Amino acid sequence: MQYERTKDGKLIPLPKPCIDTGIGLERITAVVQGVPTNFDTDLFAGLMQKISELSGVAYKESKALKEGVPRFARDDRKGAQDDMVGDTEVAFRVIADHFRASAFIIAEGIIPSNEGRGYVLRRIIRRAERFGKLLGLNEPFLYKLLPPLIEEYGDIYPEIKENAPLIEKVLKHEEERFLETLNTGLEVLAEEVERLKEKGAQTIPAELLFKLYDTYGFPYDLVRDYVLPLGFSLDLEGFERLREEAREKSRQTWKGALETLPPAIKELISQGVKTEFVGYEEFSTKAKVLALIDDILVVDKTPFYPEGGGQVADVGLVVGEKGKAQVVDAEKASELIIHRIKLLEGRIEVGDEVELKVDVERRRRIMRHHTATHLLHSALRQVLGSHVRQYGSLVEEGRLRFDFTHFSALKPEELKKVEDLVNRWILENYEVETKWMPREEAEKLGALAFFEEKYGDIVRVVRINDVSCEFCGGTHVKRTGDIGFFKVISEGSVASGVRRITAICGDLAYQYVRDLEDRLERLTILLKTSPQDLEKRVEQLLKEMEDLKAELKRWKGGNLRDELARKLSSVVKVGEISLFVGYVPVEKMDELRECGDFIKQKLGSGVIFLASEKDGKIQAICMVTKDLSSKVSAKDIFLALSKKIGLKGGGRPELAQGTLLEKIDEESLKEKLSEALEEVLHGG
Repeated sequence: MQYERTKDGKLIPLPKPCIDTGIGLERITAVVQGVPTNFDTDLFAGLMQKISELSGVAYKESKALKEGVPRFARDDRKGAQDDMVGDTEVAFRVIADHFRASAFIIAEGIIPSNEGRGYVLRRIIRRAERFGKLLGLNEPFLYKLLPPLIEEYGDIYPEIKENAPLIEKVLKHEEERFLETLNTGLEVLAEEVERLKEKGAQTIPAELLFKLYDTYGFPYDLVRDYVLPLGFSLDLEGFERLREEAREKSRQTWKGALETLPPAIKELISQGVKTEFVGYEEFSTKAKVLALIDDILVVDKTPFYPEGGGQVADVGLVVGEKGKAQVVDAEKASELIIHRIKLLEGRIEVGDEVELKVDVERRRRIMRHHTATHLLHSALRQVLGSHVRQYGSLVEEGRLRFDFTHFSALKPEELKKVEDLVNRWILENYEVETKWMPREEAEKLGALAFFEEKYGDIVRVVRINDVSCEFCGGTHVKRTGDIGFFKVISEGSVASGVRRITAICGDLAYQYVRDLEDRLERLTILLKTSPQDLEKRVEQLLKEMEDLKAELKRWKGGNLRDELARKLSSVVKVGEISLFVGYVPVEKMDELRECGDFIKQKLGSGVIFLASEKDGKIQAICMVTKDLSSKVSAKDIFLALSKKIGLKGGGRPELAQGTLLEKIDEESLKEKLSEALEEVLHGG
């Protein structure tokens, strides 16, 4: 390297020209240890040995992969990374390299997803998994490589050791999901390939490639490996076009508010005009109107928090000498805060001095919920482990919603511990400190930052004693005691490896508990007991209900058996075989089968056909006693009968079941069944 290229293209000689060898520490290790590649050093020895153990294939087996497994063909797309793969060494290297990268990424709190860093991680894991299949590894295996990685790197990178359970769970879960994707995608692909063969086509169309990619998450290169040995080519150009169209559509969908702002507002932004935000300390302020276009109001100073960082925007009023308007939304556009307003009376004009008033009670509820999310985050990390990371949040007046990385539902006792911790910190009444500082200084403090947020060189840090320290631009209470009371409402899954907790604070939490008490009181009145004995009373009622059900079943079954026993006198003979046909007053198929078993026991030998009607639907079964199953099949009787009446179903030689499409009187049913049985017996 000998020049510095300036923005205008000029080349300025460097004071000290140098050579970038690109050697790196691992390559130096390879040189020192006298081996041909990084993968032959002791840094990878443990991984290579483990892969060999799992696959039963030796690393240095430089010959074609196992017979019957197609090689990867060359990827002719520009910038492609997959090249010709022909021996086990390359498969070993890809698996080891990609697994190691995945483990370190997961240790940083990133999990597989369909966008951003999570998508990159997913592709890395899946590529390693695909190369594993080339070694005959058809079950999840990457997570089993963790022990040798920890042994080699655990002391230098303790986060690998600390987050080992998380890494293992994430990898195993992602591998299992990918195998499901492979199976589903391959089924669809196989069907489509057969259709294309029938048409005489030799190219996999772009639409099919994109469908497999977009709907099933099936990488195009897996399609390639499947179809190339079959003589097919791929419409990659069309595939790239469709993928780019989808990306462009996504970009258009997510364009910011700046694109839709009126030209006059954009002009203010280009001029560097700013709105001073005073809402951290004030709920109202005097300000000058800079612009008013349609429903958009811009002022030089505002207490209204613009939506961002998961916190909803403030609402309130704008009051001037000539009129009054309601603020229904506030959002950030560059350095401006724009207010969406609805005029209530009079008029507001550019140049007017107005007073902006935030809805104070609503803001206070939002502040309680926002500070509570910080406490909740810390409590989750303390109870579940440091792998927990905020994945998203919504802070509004009526609730807080907190998404976090974790791979299983919280046990009731874990959820209670989290809730207890948050409420304990609230009772401690810690001061909530906020401070602007250089980002590097904040990171040294240990402040947590989140990948989906963008931060400048100067950041705002919210610190709560030794409990919590996070980058945050939102509004907060002064002390944790201002939150009042914290109550979890629900916990559940929202995506693979992502859980969600919904909670409420302050007066809303108090009212929630009060409502529960009111319900409890109404229940005690209905059940004629006290709150203390409610559980015992419910258990008693449940036992009584089960006893009544059992008694009803005994009574009903006894009467039904008597009726069925009386009907045995109407058994007809088809040749030497006894045939019992009848309708019985039961509702469920299993009850119908119980009736059939009773008749079989009484009949000893024969064919039984029973039907029952429920809400216009007629269920039917056909049973053949074991001694006759070699001569006649219930399944065949069903088939023969279906040609005579409306009957759908099927089954085994000793039992078939289905539905009658219309009701037939019992005598006609006997006649049709006798004919069907005759046909089955005589092969007709």
